[in-house]
Amino acid sequence: DLLEERALPRLDDVERKLLEQTVAVKQMAAACEDSTARVEEHEFKLGVLRTKTEVFDQKLARLEGVRWSQRLESSAGDGRHCSSKRDDLSELSSSRETARSPYDLSGRSMSGKDT
Repeated sequence: DLLEERALPRLDDVERKLLEQTVAVKQMAAACEDSTARVEEHEFKLGVLRTKTEVFDQKLARLEGVRWSQRLESSAGDGRHCSSKRDDLSELSSSRETARSPYDLSGRSMSGKDT
């Protein structure tokens, strides 16, 4: 009888704490699902921005190439030797391909390949 009197209040406390913990776990699980959805949305948006940046860089490289080729053609008409400008252009395009954006936090290069 004495054992029941001591054990019942403790069991009630354990049940109450268990219910509180169950509610807390359910709230955390819901918050985790919301956070996961937001992370996935942000990853998608970052992917879109990464793709736009790649396209922009490709267009910029093409424009720079056209600009250099026009300079080479105009200087070749003057009879000057311009191999160093061609070397500079090839060096520029290769360095653009290997350069990483400071905003690329995924550890991947801008081409999407792992580094």
